[in-house]
Amino acid sequence: MIEAANRLILVDTNCLIRVYFSPLRPVLSRPVAGYELRTLQDLANELKHIATRRGEFAWLGEKAIQDDVNLAVLPLTKGQSQAIIQEATDIRKQGNGLLQVYCQDQGINLRQLSVADAKVLAAALELSIAMSTDEWPLRYVASAYSYDNGKSVELFSSVELIALLEREGLLSRGDRMQTYADWLKFGENLLRESPHIYFKEFGEAPPNAQH
Repeated sequence: MIEAANRLILVDTNCLIRVYFSPLRPVLSRPVAGYELRTLQDLANELKHIATRRGEFAWLGEKAIQDDVNLAVLPLTKGQSQAIIQEATDIRKQGNGLLQVYCQDQGINLRQLSVADAKVLAAALELSIAMSTDEWPLRYVASAYSYDNGKSVELFSSVELIALLEREGLLSRGDRMQTYADWLKFGENLLRESPHIYFKEFGEAPPNAQH
């Protein structure tokens, strides 16, 4: 297990993108209210791919962002990497079964875990760390998954990440409000519960896209 003075949070790609809407650089690999935000090499690669292939996210190719992400990649041993791949296969199989039942019960379109989603959860389990994602299927599986030790993974959303940053004094109230407004302005698919989480964290209603 990786030892750290702060509890680690594994930040998935969608949350990585959203924290970089804030003016803070660097964001990752620094103490944040008792936590430290890190990522996986697969996710760093995915972010780079998005920056080069999707014009609206070309700004993610900024050197300060890419350097920040590269420095925040969790180093894994060969044994850890192999365990994560194996665990991800099991998670995807069980998780997609859980999602099929849930989606049928709710009468909604079927959703499934991607390989990347499964690896994020597998890494959080293998390394005994927290996880940040706004992907509701992944959050659902993370909450409903049958864990060997009976304990589920600690989950964070993008809103809770910026709350940590503000709590640490790294973002101002104005920065936080502008960041949230920019998420809405650029059509980021936030959790349905995000307005409730925002009110709970900050004691005020979230801003709209016009701030």
